[in-house]
Amino acid sequence: MKNKQSGSIRLKSGPKPMKLSVKEMDLTQRLQDSEERYRLLFEDSPYPKYIYDNETLAFLAVNEAAIRHYGYSREEFMRMTLKDIRPPEEVATLLTHLNDMPPNGFVGTWLHRRKDGHCIEVELTVHAYVFKGRKARLVSAKDVTEMRKAESDLKKSGDRLKKSQVNLTHAQRIAHLGSWELELSALEDPTQNPLYWSEEVFRIFGLAPDSVKVTNDLFFEKVHPEDREKVRVAMSQALEQKKTYSIEHRILRPDGEERDVQEQAEIIFDKNGHALRLVGTILDITERTQLEEQLRQSHKMESVGRLAGGVAHDFNNILTIVKGYVDLLLPRFPQDDQTRRDIVEIQKATDQATALTRQLLAFSRKQVLQFSVFQPNKIITNIEKMLRRVIGEDIELILHLDGSLGNIRADPGQLEQILMNLSVNARDAMPGGGQLTIETAQAEGVSHEGGTHAMLCVRDNGCGMDPAVQAHLFEPFFTTKAQGKGTGLGLATVYGIVQQSGGTIDVDSVPGKGTAFRIYFPIVREAVEKIAAAVTAPSVEGGTETILIVEDESHIRTLLRRVLSQKGYTLLEASQGEEALALCKKYKAIDLIITDMVMPQMGGEKLVEALRKTGTNVKILFMSGYTGAAAMEHGLLKDGSTYLQKPFDVNTLISTVRQSLDT
Repeated sequence: MKNKQSGSIRLKSGPKPMKLSVKEMDLTQRLQDSEERYRLLFEDSPYPKYIYDNETLAFLAVNEAAIRHYGYSREEFMRMTLKDIRPPEEVATLLTHLNDMPPNGFVGTWLHRRKDGHCIEVELTVHAYVFKGRKARLVSAKDVTEMRKAESDLKKSGDRLKKSQVNLTHAQRIAHLGSWELELSALEDPTQNPLYWSEEVFRIFGLAPDSVKVTNDLFFEKVHPEDREKVRVAMSQALEQKKTYSIEHRILRPDGEERDVQEQAEIIFDKNGHALRLVGTILDITERTQLEEQLRQSHKMESVGRLAGGVAHDFNNILTIVKGYVDLLLPRFPQDDQTRRDIVEIQKATDQATALTRQLLAFSRKQVLQFSVFQPNKIITNIEKMLRRVIGEDIELILHLDGSLGNIRADPGQLEQILMNLSVNARDAMPGGGQLTIETAQAEGVSHEGGTHAMLCVRDNGCGMDPAVQAHLFEPFFTTKAQGKGTGLGLATVYGIVQQSGGTIDVDSVPGKGTAFRIYFPIVREAVEKIAAAVTAPSVEGGTETILIVEDESHIRTLLRRVLSQKGYTLLEASQGEEALALCKKYKAIDLIITDMVMPQMGGEKLVEALRKTGTNVKILFMSGYTGAAAMEHGLLKDGSTYLQKPFDVNTLISTVRQSLDT
């Protein structure tokens, strides 16, 4: 029985009941017991419970748990309806659901609002109920806010874990770093799979994830045969000595590709010191080892280049002497004299040796390049006839030239040298005949600097080269030809010219199918420059001026003194820079100093600097077994300074001296 004012369920009290029969007393007792059970279930329930009217949605009764949970007093509840505990924005949804609610046994989750405005999520169990003759519903509400939050947190944690795993997978892929675990206790059990690989390990080994059963035997099968033993030893020693290990080795992919990897592993022990498993990483270091090899190769080439330049310098000094005395001897003998013919052979050998030293200097990047702007196709067509004679009749020369190709800045003569060397190489690769194709085209993005490049490709269909040969291709003195058939400087020279010209070169070659060299020069927007015409015969006139010769090689001093004195010049000599400075102070009327650039104690560059500081403005003629690159680089070929490349002939010496004096 319910007290309408209080909204609570109470047993009804009243006048002393009439005397009832046993049957009526039993029924009354059962009714009282039922009401007591109901009161206990409703009032004493730990969950909020309430009864509301079907028509008005007004609260008819609430228990203590509802009062505590929602924050309203019992009196406040009795003045409220079901809509008052719903968020305002969900009232319309509430009314719709009430119309669609089944008559009995409904269970659902709703959003309720407490008196303090805080919203909670409740799970409702609703039963149809008749309260004091009115159609009503009895509701039991279980607050699941914390449970839902815990579920949400758990889901978020799971999502974060999944995201973390995804991020880890991405990170491993970016770094080419895979992870693995080896359960040592399961190694001897054939039914177990003790080895785990991350996805990146599969990729490093060239396998699709989960495409194979990962086992320790599979791992060693993929290790390069020559490296398997050292990997086994490293692993065994780590287990015996209970320490971590790091090792670099090679692996073989299914397609035969060889990759370099670095493995690091740590042993996990139990509390008794027994090894449980190995946990490690595997890093693909192929690109790093290739870069390291390129760096070593670059350092080696640089060292050999310095050696080659030094050899060429010293050899050019010797050739200067030989060439000079040959020029002095030739005029003494008539044309039909056998001695003259012998001297001419010496002269030819000297010229060949001079060409060889030029190749050495080109490789060491110490030659002077006469840069100009030109169209590469013009150079190719100019030497087409020469190339046909060089390669022979059994080789077909094919030209594919891009007519829209831009201009480049380089040395035209050196480009001819490149084409000649590559064509000779191609000819030797096709002893039975074949096709030599020279192609030009524009290329984009061929270097880290970007921009448009002119591509020059020289391709043959000859014997090709294997990777081992290609690895040493541009090294000086490396050749696959028979002894006496090649110097090994042709491709080294090409490499040196290309590098000094600001270009790049690469090669593609397949044994039995041929080779293609591709050279890239940056395209410039400048107009084509007129290439200087051939120089006319030099003047061999002499003079009466005073010349100071500064040269540490006594034989060269003697040669210069002999040649120039015959032309009427007054000569002074010094074997090094300090001596030359003393002579300049003593003799004020020196018209020209001929100085070697490289000498002990004080070279030509230091000598000129010292002279300029004293105000001496004498004209300078530099000479060297190196080229004029260093002089140009340091700004020495200015203010009347000229340059004479060793070895030189007598007429070139005389004309250059005259030119230096007259400039």
